[in-house]
Amino acid sequence: ATMAATHESLALLAAVRGLDINCGEVSDVEVEELRAALRDAKDSLANPLCYPAKKLEDRAVVKRGTVTVRGREVRLGALDIDNALMLSETFDLNEIVAVELLVASVERGSPPEDCLTHAAGMFLRERQHLLESLCRLLRAVSTPEEWAPVDQRAKQAVDSFVAEILRGGQGQGQGQGSGYGLNNPETQTLVGRLVEVLASPFPGQVTAQQARVSPLAYVVQTPGGAMGTPGGTSLVPVAGAPAEGDPDPAQCAAALEFVTDERGRPCLKQDWLAHERKLLAEALFHAVQCGWRVGGDDDETKTKIVSPTDATNLVKLLADVAAPALAVAAADVRARAAALESGSSNGGANATGAAHVTALGARVGAADALGELAVAAADELPAAIAILFAVATAMTPDETGDDSDTSKSNTAKKAIATNAAAVLEQAIKHAEDKHRRARDGDDADAAVAAAARNPLRSAALGGGFGGLMFRGNQERSASDDAATEIAGMTVSVLEFCRFCKGLAVLGTGDGDDERNQSAKQEIVAASDAGALTALRCVLSTGTFRDDADTNRLVYLNTAHRALRCAMAAALRDPDLGEALAAVAPAMTLDQIQREERHLVATENSPNNGGFDSYGNPVPVEGRDQRTGYPGNETNYTYGYGAEGTDDPHASEGERLLAMRHEEDATREAPLVSMCKALGELYRQLPLLAERDVRVVGGGGSNPTQDGTGTARAFLDAICEWEHSVSSLAAMLELLGAISGSGEAGKQDAFSRLQTPPPGSAVAWDHFLSAVSGYNRRFAYGDDDENDDPRFVKNKNGGYNDPRGFRDGPTRLGSGSHSRQTAVLDREMPEDDVTGMIAYLDVLTCVLSDGAGAGRGDGRGHDSRRGTDALFQSRVAWLEQRSGCDLLDQLLRLHANPVPATLKAQLLRCVHAIAVTDAGSANEVWGLLEQQAVLQSNDLPGGGGVAQRRAEG
Repeated sequence: ATMAATHESLALLAAVRGLDINCGEVSDVEVEELRAALRDAKDSLANPLCYPAKKLEDRAVVKRGTVTVRGREVRLGALDIDNALMLSETFDLNEIVAVELLVASVERGSPPEDCLTHAAGMFLRERQHLLESLCRLLRAVSTPEEWAPVDQRAKQAVDSFVAEILRGGQGQGQGQGSGYGLNNPETQTLVGRLVEVLASPFPGQVTAQQARVSPLAYVVQTPGGAMGTPGGTSLVPVAGAPAEGDPDPAQCAAALEFVTDERGRPCLKQDWLAHERKLLAEALFHAVQCGWRVGGDDDETKTKIVSPTDATNLVKLLADVAAPALAVAAADVRARAAALESGSSNGGANATGAAHVTALGARVGAADALGELAVAAADELPAAIAILFAVATAMTPDETGDDSDTSKSNTAKKAIATNAAAVLEQAIKHAEDKHRRARDGDDADAAVAAAARNPLRSAALGGGFGGLMFRGNQERSASDDAATEIAGMTVSVLEFCRFCKGLAVLGTGDGDDERNQSAKQEIVAASDAGALTALRCVLSTGTFRDDADTNRLVYLNTAHRALRCAMAAALRDPDLGEALAAVAPAMTLDQIQREERHLVATENSPNNGGFDSYGNPVPVEGRDQRTGYPGNETNYTYGYGAEGTDDPHASEGERLLAMRHEEDATREAPLVSMCKALGELYRQLPLLAERDVRVVGGGGSNPTQDGTGTARAFLDAICEWEHSVSSLAAMLELLGAISGSGEAGKQDAFSRLQTPPPGSAVAWDHFLSAVSGYNRRFAYGDDDENDDPRFVKNKNGGYNDPRGFRDGPTRLGSGSHSRQTAVLDREMPEDDVTGMIAYLDVLTCVLSDGAGAGRGDGRGHDSRRGTDALFQSRVAWLEQRSGCDLLDQLLRLHANPVPATLKAQLLRCVHAIAVTDAGSANEVWGLLEQQAVLQSNDLPGGGGVAQRRAEG
């Protein structure tokens, strides 16, 4: 490796930036300059951030005060020697190279007595220039449609150069070891070298940390530079006191906390190093993505781009370095979303000392603590995101087809997934164990031991879930709940990696039934464990949204490819499709074990029926279902609790069932997480939704060989499936995201609800009947179904209930709500509120313009003549279908005692309808005055507000 800030590196940067400046044909001189710059910088780019290490003999030369720099002798004073040693200690840099940096800094105008921070800034600037050049060259190959040079000679020069450094083999420098067991530097690939650098601490961080601890102690070094943390890969003996004449490491860190940039401005060194880590991770992502384009004609050559050792270390890098930062940020996003949803109902408070706080309440209460931790991890998050998608792109297969290159790349990705399987499984197991300990606290080990000794006592304890279910016995702070959330999200982040691994194995279609069956089980298990929830939360972080478009787009396309592969697999395989279409979370291993122990403890008891395999109570003959007292029907009183007590968990069976419900309230069903993740992708990149809903050739939506139509077929399927409340809301949220992609998306979403297949779970008819039904219910009360002629028996034996969204006793909003007490007779159930808000959100998106702003110009002139006919036709169809004026129905519902969240969504929808023209706006204004929502006082000039608005 060469020294920093040389003429060659500046020439490389100029040549690489010229690829963006020269958009057309370049001259022969420019092509030769590019080739020369690449040739001169080959060692530096093939061995990123690999600089000469410290040597005792070079340190002795510097201390003597006379050093030869570029063929000339340089005499050093006492201050120069101290500055050179400080640079060497701070950046783990060779002492002679540190002197060269000081000399170069003085030659470029820095004062000799104050050149330390300028030399440090020059060194960091050189590192950044090399990484920027490397990223730009890798992008030209990984995404040629966007970044490849226009000139074919320049493109060929870049392609051949990138292919050569990807295969590696020129490394001579001494990098910072990370304990990852990497290949020989002579044959190591570029991916392996980037993983090694990312797994190493920042320059000088180990020495600075060692200076803060006792000279006789040992500290644990973990990848990424965290010191003193259990679980590291190697023990590093702490050095003693500095030798005579050597600077104190702590003093060096303080002196170089700030460095000076090329304009003389002070900059935080930590910020510079964090940006450098981000560039390294981006280079890793593009290097992995390049492998499928430059691999050659055979699978073996493609595999060499990401060798078996590289695959193992890449997953280990994700687990050790990236997953902790990703888990903190994703857990913060999820907790704040939960607080936003539940704030209106419970205030979002986690009351300390309460007798019982739900698991969802604990998540909401930990939002502030998670926010503080997310701020602390903000510097590490950009690099962690790039590492996550590097792993995803290494394993996610391309859409299936007959193309030989696609088949070969999928085979190579399957090999990568297979090589990384053991490390991934070990990382997930370790994360699950950590989550269990964080969740159960001090009861974790005791509960496991109690379960083995006494199943009856274990059932009473609930399997050790004492932290949340028995808060009176074990107080937990918000920081404890935050640690539990982070530990759980760590598992979900790693499960996303397993999700992609299963797709890689399944995507080859090699006919190995046993291996394919195992891959399906991995996909389902990862989805149940929150893999897609973690993906959505990572995409929702502010760091991801604020990233440069060049990075964000490739990450979104990678996530989209993974989801499309999952959808295609679900459509091809009925068993996998049924598992991924589950509308309720599957039972976890802890839940199954708790209920098995409970069944063992109660199987000989004549007074207890226990639970079935789905966790539902098994009735016992001789007692009434509802009261539990003797009668002609069955009894749902379980366990060992006494009858007649006021404790809602008087019996252990009820306690376990309540515990499962609480745990499931914090989890998402596979179909819910799939729809929400896809909706987040469509919101951030509407072009994906526009492409997915496009009908090719005017035909149907059957998946084709290149993947076109997969999303349409998936949407057709989920519209027909049965839904729970959460999956219904998630599916409607997905349709809302599709409608936000443009007029084609609006038409697709509206038509799906307008003419659904027979028996469809979602339709405008369900929404319109719910609106009119609740307006009637709030106005006249709840009449008997047999006296209401509008309750018409349908073909399925159920009744079309105008108060709800769906038909039959299993549909949301059915007549079962009306069988509650008289106090609740005119209240809207929470499930129906959720469904109504979801429908209104889709309707608002369909009727509003793409920007969400008004369509009129405020003077009665419509600025959307091109789509005015579609808007009018949609409103007319809805009114014809319901037999009522749509605005009147929505505002009547707004005037009723419905939750504030529903009132807000109703007003948003009214706004989308009202801004068509001034006439509609005046009509809405008048209706709002009639409902006493708005009160218009007379103006001084006479006439009401509505009259003045009508006059323009």
